[in-house]
Amino acid sequence: MAVNISLGNNYGSHEGDTLLEMYLSERQSAWKSLFVIGTGNEGEAEGHAGGAFEPLASADSSFAEVELAVGEGEKSLSVQLWKSAADDLAAELIAPDGQILGRLERAGEYHCESWRNVQVLACAGEPAPYRLSQDYLWEWLPAEAEGTIPPGRWRFRLIPRHIIQGRFDLFLPGSEVRGTATRFLRPVSETTLTIPSAAAAPLAVGAWNPALRQPAPFSGQGYTRLTERIKPDLAAPGVEITAAAPGGGYRSWTGTSFAAPFATGAAALLMEWGIVRGNDPFCYGENLKARLIRGAEPLAGFTVPNRQIGWGTLCLERSLR
Repeated sequence: MAVNISLGNNYGSHEGDTLLEMYLSERQSAWKSLFVIGTGNEGEAEGHAGGAFEPLASADSSFAEVELAVGEGEKSLSVQLWKSAADDLAAELIAPDGQILGRLERAGEYHCESWRNVQVLACAGEPAPYRLSQDYLWEWLPAEAEGTIPPGRWRFRLIPRHIIQGRFDLFLPGSEVRGTATRFLRPVSETTLTIPSAAAAPLAVGAWNPALRQPAPFSGQGYTRLTERIKPDLAAPGVEITAAAPGGGYRSWTGTSFAAPFATGAAALLMEWGIVRGNDPFCYGENLKARLIRGAEPLAGFTVPNRQIGWGTLCLERSLR
């Protein structure tokens, strides 16, 4: 079975350790299957920011700030900060007028504070036995049912207290559920894979533009956040793809939701060639994934692997050699 997953969101550590991602990896190892997942369309959506403190930085070290612009008309909003669970890092949210809200210092901490006509919720995640990361979450909720968040420039101030690993990443919700004016002012296009495409065992597929022979700039980029696992594994055509339209007929589509099915179809054909026709009875799971990666064709001017197209672009003919 070749399973296509053309969906994703930003809610997770981008390390492949969410419950869904671990479940997909486990199920793929259980029988003759391959999960194929698009990396999302957040590459240039300005929804990711981050940086790093030097290891062994302490409370005497200077703090870091990440600026967020909130646009008009946002009815709700949230931001996740992910860091190593080994790092001791305090974080606080600074409103446009300078008021400090939602300071988080330790696991399990929770605050609810008011600013103008919004409630600002802040909580620090508990350690988990299946991941290396810890999350801090801030959420804005208007006090009135039909209210919106006042637009303006907010800041996250991050204060090191004892740093081992140092990296921190902040993520907004996906671009489809927020206004285009709501964005980080110094965005980072790397590590913009959507969840669950960071899962270890499945095949993660980015998008490229065959007409220009270039990676698609919107395509979610790797690598995974802390372990630097190579994701996407490869890229497939994802710009102006002719496919069925709602209500009948056809139209042109763009996005990794249309790149992933190319790889899923290629996986199904390889399984037919290998298992059904007897050329390779073990043509599934990691073996099948390896065949697809082995056949991936590099783009001119790009070294592989890289954060945009992984090991190259899908080529079923090369995978059959």
